[in-house]
Amino acid sequence: MDLDTPREEVMKNVDVLLMEIRENGFLKKRSVGIYNFTKNDRFVLYQKISWVISLIINLVILSTYRLNELQDGDSGKGDRKLERDGFELGINITSFVFAGLNFAILMMWIIFKSTIVYKIKKTKYNEKHGYSENSALGFLAGSKLYIQHILLNSKFAVSFLLHTAFALLGALLDPFFHTLHLLLYTNISDSAMFIL
Repeated sequence: MDLDTPREEVMKNVDVLLMEIRENGFLKKRSVGIYNFTKNDRFVLYQKISWVISLIINLVILSTYRLNELQDGDSGKGDRKLERDGFELGINITSFVFAGLNFAILMMWIIFKSTIVYKIKKTKYNEKHGYSENSALGFLAGSKLYIQHILLNSKFAVSFLLHTAFALLGALLDPFFHTLHLLLYTNISDSAMFIL
């Protein structure tokens, strides 16, 4: 029997698949609205919307920010700053709102989806290390599992966390940080990640 077939992979992970279906069913019973808001395809949509908003912010910055011209007698080695044409306040307010929106979506993912992913990863971890299904993990093992294998391994969480950080850094430090939003397209498109 070929162990690399997709059918074999499905059979090995059927318990995890059933657990995910069961946990999503519990969430749907508790609140249909939250379930609909936190489905994976919705998070993909939120990622795309966030990326488009960041693209618009970058286009506005590109069209409104330009370097100050050097004054007569300047050697060309001085500090050249960006002219903002009065758009700076609007861009900063937009950045703060954008950061808040992404942070709110990240919190929704952490509160409702990461708990489901944590239960699944914990079950796999217990199976791999020979623990019973209901074994409690220690603080360090649980924290490592959550941060490394759930939070940092989720394209959704990483996207919304980095969009939040880049928006705040772009508003508070330098508009350059807004350009980093565009790199997050790699979390939306597998082809872009492959090219990167």
